[in-house]
Amino acid sequence: MLSTSVNASVTYNTYYEHLAISNEPTIENLTQLREKVIDTFGQDFADTVIYQTTPKHWYIHTLYVTTPDTFFINNTDAEEVVFKTSKNGWSYNGYIQFENVTLISSNSPDNPGYGTSYYEAHNVIFTKFKNIYFGYKHGQNISDLSFSNITLEETMYGLSFQKADNITAHDIIIKDGDRKHGGGLLYCQMENSHIYNVQVINASEKNLDVTGAYGVQLSGNNNLIHDVYIDYVAYSGTSFTGGTNLTAYNITIIDAGHNGFEVEVNDSRFTDILIKDTHRHNLFQVGKVEKNATRGNNTFENITSINPNIGYGACITEGSFDTIISNSTFVGKGPYISNSKNITLINIVQKDAIGTGSAGVGYLSTIVSGTSFSYLEDLKIIDGKFSNNNWKDLWFNYGVNKIINTNYTTVRLDRDYFSTNYYLDMIILDSNENPVPESIIKTKNEVSSVAGCLNGLGNDMASFIVDSNGRTYLPQVNRIQSPVLTSMYKELGADYLTLIHEATITTLSGDIVTLSNITPDPSWYREDPNVPTYTITAIIPDDSTTGPHITGFAPSEHNPFNAEETKKFRVWANEELTNMKWYVNGNLRSSGSMEYNWVVEEGSHTIMFAGSNSDGSVTQSWEVTEGVQIPVEEPVEDPTLSPNDTTFTPSASSLTAEVGKSTTFNITTDQLFTSLNWYLDGEPVASGTMSYTQEWVAPGTHSISFEGDAGQDLISNTWTVVVSEVGSSIISISPSSSVVAPGDTFSLDVYIDPGTPLSGSQFDLQYSSLASVISVQEGGLFSSGGLSTTFYEGEVDELASLLSAVYSAIVDSGTISNPGSMATVDMVAGSSTGMLELALPDVLLSDADSAPAPYTVSNATVLVDSAPVFDPISAEPVTEGDTIMFMVNATDPDSDPLTYSCTSLPDGATFSQTTKLFTWNTQEGDAGEYSAVFDVTDGYLNDSVTVGMTVAPVSVTDMHPRWDVNEDGVVNDLDMTLVRHNYGNTYTDNLPGWDVNQDGIVNIQDLSMVASRFGEIIE
Repeated sequence: MLSTSVNASVTYNTYYEHLAISNEPTIENLTQLREKVIDTFGQDFADTVIYQTTPKHWYIHTLYVTTPDTFFINNTDAEEVVFKTSKNGWSYNGYIQFENVTLISSNSPDNPGYGTSYYEAHNVIFTKFKNIYFGYKHGQNISDLSFSNITLEETMYGLSFQKADNITAHDIIIKDGDRKHGGGLLYCQMENSHIYNVQVINASEKNLDVTGAYGVQLSGNNNLIHDVYIDYVAYSGTSFTGGTNLTAYNITIIDAGHNGFEVEVNDSRFTDILIKDTHRHNLFQVGKVEKNATRGNNTFENITSINPNIGYGACITEGSFDTIISNSTFVGKGPYISNSKNITLINIVQKDAIGTGSAGVGYLSTIVSGTSFSYLEDLKIIDGKFSNNNWKDLWFNYGVNKIINTNYTTVRLDRDYFSTNYYLDMIILDSNENPVPESIIKTKNEVSSVAGCLNGLGNDMASFIVDSNGRTYLPQVNRIQSPVLTSMYKELGADYLTLIHEATITTLSGDIVTLSNITPDPSWYREDPNVPTYTITAIIPDDSTTGPHITGFAPSEHNPFNAEETKKFRVWANEELTNMKWYVNGNLRSSGSMEYNWVVEEGSHTIMFAGSNSDGSVTQSWEVTEGVQIPVEEPVEDPTLSPNDTTFTPSASSLTAEVGKSTTFNITTDQLFTSLNWYLDGEPVASGTMSYTQEWVAPGTHSISFEGDAGQDLISNTWTVVVSEVGSSIISISPSSSVVAPGDTFSLDVYIDPGTPLSGSQFDLQYSSLASVISVQEGGLFSSGGLSTTFYEGEVDELASLLSAVYSAIVDSGTISNPGSMATVDMVAGSSTGMLELALPDVLLSDADSAPAPYTVSNATVLVDSAPVFDPISAEPVTEGDTIMFMVNATDPDSDPLTYSCTSLPDGATFSQTTKLFTWNTQEGDAGEYSAVFDVTDGYLNDSVTVGMTVAPVSVTDMHPRWDVNEDGVVNDLDMTLVRHNYGNTYTDNLPGWDVNQDGIVNIQDLSMVASRFGEIIE
């Protein structure tokens, strides 16, 4: 290698034709660099390698800045810089910060240059480069930097952030790239970063789908990306690979040459995604067969898929697991599931698949041979609608599919089986028609073990708790506690099998009633999953009276009755009836049965059942009106729950019990769990249920633990239960407070509940360096009733954190049998934080004969900690269509690491726990007052704050819906085309129709407003 050098600060490589700056902090810009080159190499040399063609327009050979000095290329002395690409392919490389400048790579169209920087860039246009890097996988890391207003034009590849941590990058435009290789954000390797407002337009040619040119290619953990628009790219619109905890929302992908929205990550959430006219699959989640890697625990919500070409609207395949797609629309082919486990579709609308065979189906499940994942298990379609498909609505080529409350017309089964299921709506009343809350309903399939009882997530479950109104939970309130019964299942080559169920209701007071022969049928289908169409009312009979009692009836007068549909009227009784008659408007219609199928007639009608036996008679009547549904109260969230909250019963974490007795533990939540597990002393004892009962057979201290997997959240709780033998005393530690701040004083009562008469006791107290003992006083346990006692306050060894030999005993004769405090220990917390463990390692109890008495110890803990506190937060008022964005922050007096969460989010809003950023892209119709509740915890204590938000309505000048941009009466491709062709344009007045939300800029929000109403016909 040839080089010319005068000193070590500036060198020039004559072979590669590049300048290099090293350890030269006084050179901060191009002007100073040229002066240095003149001083070092002379005027003539400088005029060939670095010079101005016109004021602030520079030409320079490849530039290397090799040490982290501050070197700027910005508008202080440069508006445009043309780099000559060196023989090794670089235009610039190193520690350069760009601001307010245009950079051009120049040599020839066949030799564009690479650019790499380890500093920030703002308001920069890059033209005709091969690829732009910030951070480089073969170079240096970047962290804690921001990048904004970056434009790439005519780039061969794209823009890359590599080896990057805690990066914020926004307002990026990448357009008109190389026809074969051009992409957007490529090979980005990022952690804990935030990317938003990205446009990738005409990056490459769509029909060249073998080139691997992506719109956005991102790997890493804890990243947030949103408001991305990708239009016309050779390969896939996105490629999210090799990471976890990715949040992505408000992403539009149009005309991708391979797959549209491609996902290979775990534990992530994707919301408000529009994919249209992709060559293959619109949405694609896949594992890595060659690496035997699985992908899942992901949620997709508000997905709009329009007309994929040779693929499907959503392809979930090759080792995918625990994936939920909800509240989504598929125009053209819908979901395709293969070689995966536990895939759930909730509230999916699919229509208009054209073509023959597999090209004309709405949903397909199958197994693809030759992969590492030769299985297809636990597939669920919930609250779906499939219609107007050219061949079949549903095709089950392989797999066990559970269809819950789903509307479809045509189905094909090639292997395995599928079941059709409906929600059970049941109300529990006493004999005076009062609701019986917190009753337990246990369901049982009386026909087959293959299919039977589920919850609203499609998971096997047979025990459910009712709400405070004595009613089963609706799906929108608590999907896990919303019961589902199988109507029928179909095996290949066999007839449809109709299932019959039994429901046993147990009240808190122990009353039991059983309703048998429950047969769900299509009349149970709910157009709105939260509006029951068939309600069973169970009645707890009055045992104080004799004779037959009605123990249940169906339907309810509140259910809808539509002309010419068949409703099954049914009555249950606690005794067999010998005479049974059904009347309609006083006319006998049927006899000899406890049920009657009535074809609904127009008008108002009275349906009555009359039955009797030798012990007496019963009647039940209904007043119904065809076409009128009596309004029922809106479903109310469980008052003990806030969104994503969970309550545990018993509420106390420390309990006592006796051998031979049992304790029941319950979970009430609105979380969507993919698994539920119970543990006794760390060993699994039950799964798939929200309730568990433990029979106690051995004394000692036991733990009952619950773990529920709710996607990105793991919900858990542990109860400590001290189980004693019958007649055994319990000695426990009772702190004056479960939480104290560093430096606070608190006390402990050593409490004894005698199982046999006692005459004295002694104990040691073990603690830790988190606190120290101040003093010990005698309690009133042994002196109750005027008895004389002797008491010793024990000895303190602070090095061992031990208080030893504290005793109290009755002088002369006498015993005590009532519980009370034996001693009170005063303590002070130290300066450190944590969980203070308190134990009684050595205890002695004396009975009436001064012999040792049996006992069980219950230890305790005290948290030494200070709660975090939120900084003041406010949100500026906005207009419909604007974005509300703010960051929350809290401080902790003990400098503990903090975890943030958010509840009561407005619909469509998101909150990132990693970046602490709240974002809400408001839409048309969102005008009003809103609030969001934020929580922060240091692992022990928490704080919460409520932030109010005001969304004002936009001024309306045209009553025609704005999403019908061309006002032709239908929302379709023509409206989307008008928005796309004007994408990025800004306006100050006379706002055009393609600025749909009338905010002055045509962007992804306008596209989303049109896409969300795609296919709507304007009357």
